[in-house]
Amino acid sequence: MIIFDAIWMVSATMLYDRYGGKLSAVKELFNTDKKRAKGGGDVILDGCIENVKMRSKAVSDVELSNVVKVYPTGEKAVNGLSFRAIRGQVSILLGQNGCGKSTTFSMISGVALPSSGSIKVAGVDAVRQKDKARKFIGFCPQYNPLYDRLTVLEHLELANALKEGPPHLFMAEAKQLLQAIRLSDKAGTHSANLSGGMKRKLCVCMAMIGGSRVVLLDEPTAGMDPGARKDVQLMLEKIKVNRTILLTTHYMDEAERLGDWVFVMSYGKMAASGSLNYLKKKFGSGYVLTVVLSAKSDKKQSTKLVKQICHHVISSSRLKDQRGQMIEMTLPEDEKKKIVPLLKILEAIIAKKYKSKEIKELPSDLRDKIKKLKITTLGLSLSSLETVFIRICDECDQVIAKENNLDDKREIAEKNYEMLTEMKKLKRVTGSALQSSQFQCLIRKRYYYTLRNIYQLFFQLVIPILVLILGLHAINSDEDNKIEKLEKINLDSFPESVIVMMKDGKAPHYDDMKKYIEGYSHLTVKEHDSGENHEDLVDKYYKERLGFILKVDKSGASFYYNSILTRAVPIVTTLAANWYVKGGGYNVELEWVSSAKEEAQTEFLSYLFIPFFITLGIALVTAPFVQFSIEERVCKFSHQQHLTGMSRLIFWSANVLWDSLVFITFAGSTFLCFLAFNQLTHCFPYIFLMYSLLLVAIVPITYVASLIFESPSKASSLLVIYQMVVGIIIVLTLALMSFAKTRDIFFLVLASAVSTATVYAMQNRSTRVAIFDLRHKAEKPIAKKPVKLAPCKAVGKEEQLVHRPQVKNCTVVVKDLVRVFGKFRAVNGVCFTVRNNECFGLLGTNGAGKTTTFDILTGLRFPSGGSAIIDGKDVVRHNYVGYCPQFDSILPDLKCIEALEIMAQLHGYTNPKLAIRHVLTCVGMVEHAHKNVRMCSGGQKRKISVGIAMLTRSKCIMMDEPTAGIDPRARREIWEVLDWMREKSGSSIVLISHSMEECEALCSRIAILRKGEMIALGTSQDLKSQYGNTYTMTLMVKKTKDRDRVIKGVQKKMKDAVLKTALTNITTSLVWELPKKPGDKWSRKYEKVQKLAQKLYVKDFMLTQSSLEDTFITLTD
Repeated sequence: MIIFDAIWMVSATMLYDRYGGKLSAVKELFNTDKKRAKGGGDVILDGCIENVKMRSKAVSDVELSNVVKVYPTGEKAVNGLSFRAIRGQVSILLGQNGCGKSTTFSMISGVALPSSGSIKVAGVDAVRQKDKARKFIGFCPQYNPLYDRLTVLEHLELANALKEGPPHLFMAEAKQLLQAIRLSDKAGTHSANLSGGMKRKLCVCMAMIGGSRVVLLDEPTAGMDPGARKDVQLMLEKIKVNRTILLTTHYMDEAERLGDWVFVMSYGKMAASGSLNYLKKKFGSGYVLTVVLSAKSDKKQSTKLVKQICHHVISSSRLKDQRGQMIEMTLPEDEKKKIVPLLKILEAIIAKKYKSKEIKELPSDLRDKIKKLKITTLGLSLSSLETVFIRICDECDQVIAKENNLDDKREIAEKNYEMLTEMKKLKRVTGSALQSSQFQCLIRKRYYYTLRNIYQLFFQLVIPILVLILGLHAINSDEDNKIEKLEKINLDSFPESVIVMMKDGKAPHYDDMKKYIEGYSHLTVKEHDSGENHEDLVDKYYKERLGFILKVDKSGASFYYNSILTRAVPIVTTLAANWYVKGGGYNVELEWVSSAKEEAQTEFLSYLFIPFFITLGIALVTAPFVQFSIEERVCKFSHQQHLTGMSRLIFWSANVLWDSLVFITFAGSTFLCFLAFNQLTHCFPYIFLMYSLLLVAIVPITYVASLIFESPSKASSLLVIYQMVVGIIIVLTLALMSFAKTRDIFFLVLASAVSTATVYAMQNRSTRVAIFDLRHKAEKPIAKKPVKLAPCKAVGKEEQLVHRPQVKNCTVVVKDLVRVFGKFRAVNGVCFTVRNNECFGLLGTNGAGKTTTFDILTGLRFPSGGSAIIDGKDVVRHNYVGYCPQFDSILPDLKCIEALEIMAQLHGYTNPKLAIRHVLTCVGMVEHAHKNVRMCSGGQKRKISVGIAMLTRSKCIMMDEPTAGIDPRARREIWEVLDWMREKSGSSIVLISHSMEECEALCSRIAILRKGEMIALGTSQDLKSQYGNTYTMTLMVKKTKDRDRVIKGVQKKMKDAVLKTALTNITTSLVWELPKKPGDKWSRKYEKVQKLAQKLYVKDFMLTQSSLEDTFITLTD
């Protein structure tokens, strides 16, 4: 039957895998529910598709026509989607979370089938000829489908073989790809030993290998630093010539760099599509002028002056943002001709040429004030693609009323944040009331976890009790089924053994007894003096199978028998009776009642196996205690709780109480079982003592294990094995040897004391610091003098500020921070301050030291040298900050509202429920408040993590990738919340992000780390002005046939201009990179490009500065 099942299951699997697509296609022909699978139109917004005639004639390897995907629930994930991806281009597919991007990728790759519509891949019907279409596709999903034990080259070889790529071309193609993506030195490395960014690079190469004509990349650079992203981008630009690349990303700057054509999806439909410049011109808000003030400027007065100057020259200009020393003004696209005069005025103010022609054209009231305006630098950029994307999404909401409703929601959220800020100012619950409240919420946390993992409680309690019941039932059945019989026994039936005889002088009948026993050849008599200790003789002859001991002295005769030997009791009893009664004639022959399994043996086995069942039960009950503690520690939710200032004694006491209640429930159940089966009832006091001592001994050991292991299942399994092995050894030892009970109790108490002390030492901060200092006492590393890779005066000034005796108006002060791992210095003498109400960004490539610095500031690691002060307290001794880690540190079995409520109660809010209501409104999670964290999307989890950080009463909030994996629209909402934290509650924010756009939007200052050292510091505009070495010029031609004429014209007028648009790219937008030279002024450069555009008769032109990402790569490459 098993063989038959295996055959039909394998056959069914192979048939479905081979013909699944065809069967589904046939099913669609007979689909009677046509309404469900009917598309709802091609586009949402009218007139938002750029029309380029040459695109319709170009070769397309991916074509979707009115594609619809309806899930069994009735939800339309894709609703009438149509588009063409052109060969030789990188096409970007953008959209909010849940708009249908991933479903579209799944249908193109053949993982899912459309409900209606057609999909063609390289001219092949991807629905009806799925296998044939798949041969052209290389797919890189969001996750990493890698084998830990295969090397990089072996992965590529496997992918090439599965795609049926030419074996003789494999090595050359693999080397080319690995070299292009900077992974050649890792060709022989197992994937398990690669960093996250390297794994993503490998997945991209696997999609490319085998000459894949169509390459689908789903979030290929997620989690990479900008340098690694640049490697992938450069490779894609090189190999796109003969391929069709379709890519999704949440990094808008990446989309801008790579995108030859952009598709924007919304509600399962196409919302807009076109080149970057077309979309920016149609949906963008124009240019963004960035002005950076000097540190000594009056921010309010200076911002007012900049607004007045811009408004005087360009009346429709408006203030976009003001952060720290940086002011951003929006300049409309239709007034770009007035940008040059505005730039000349601002440059004259920077040069302090107050009598220049440009300054004299200003109104007299402004001329009198501009001397107070201290500007250090300025820059010009276009509206970002992110701004364009958000506007498209807003317009897809169709009506202005709905748009206003969204604004109302944000206004309500802002008011709720103000109310939360007022709650923080109220007096906090303190003292014993706070400790009691914290203890209660920790117990409630364990209750929630147990409630959502009831199966674990079942295996923890029910299974061990069932095992014990079955064991007791088996023992009782043996006693009930005894078959009684008469059996004759004598010394012939006594097993081969040693008989010890002891006498004192002359003893009556001693010699007769000796002769009688020696008459049996299988019995060996050993004589000793009666003065010897019979316990020593037991130890001496134990291995030779001691039968019994006869001791004769003046007081009489004593018999000692071996209770393990079944027939020892009746034989020795008869010998003793004959000794006293008969005085001779010691022949032993008697009849006794016996059973097939003799009573003595049964009793022995019962005393042997019942402890075994108890040991197994205790192991199954106590081993799972480790699972919760490990889960909580690995996801860093326990660290979040400790950052509230909660006592570790309270934290572990709550765990001990809950686990003890579970153990007591098990122990009580076993007592009931013993009563029911009438076993060991006379030993209840001893069993109770044993349970008490085992609980005290095992629980601390379990907690020690929870601090060592990373996998809950592995730790639980090993603890079960450990307890079973140790338990069995103890049971067997006690069965064969006699130990003093006091000695057993001593060792149990000793084990408990050692384990408890270990837990305390591993968790107590002072102890951990002492151990760390002791281990690193010999090193005492001091900061090496940083190697300045680029001159940055701001870094030097920051070091001088940090080394002052007193640093005022700063929430965070980091001084000469060093962290050493063996011989590797991860952080080498970093110095910086975070001012009050400031958002400070830490940027760097992977391995630059930013994560280690962040770990020190949040208390996850100790510094090897230097110091870090937060709100006047050393982070080594005291750590109390708000924290949003890179990976969501929330227990997945809690509901969103439960996680927030626990954190609010630990922080000591007088009304935690009201506080979390405000938080949920601020982060837009009211509708999902009662959803399990496990079921939340990535964006929703990030919002809850931000909400947890909002609850802190600390002046410092640490944010590590707060918007990673979130679509741009949701990202903007979180940015608003972070701005509220900084402005309304006076919090200082330290931010780590791989999104340059996020850093520009949030950070007042940015520090760039390289090899553990800070190499640059300043506002984003400071960094771009000082280290940015290029401008970007874009010319938009009227017709594609004008491209060659314009390219030749630019080459003639600007010989140092580098064309960045591939000649194979069918677009009317041409992009050049212009080198930045010392002494360049924005007004002159912009005016030069403006005149060139007029001379070449182009449709439009744009000139922008280097992006922050370009600047970052320049500094860290």
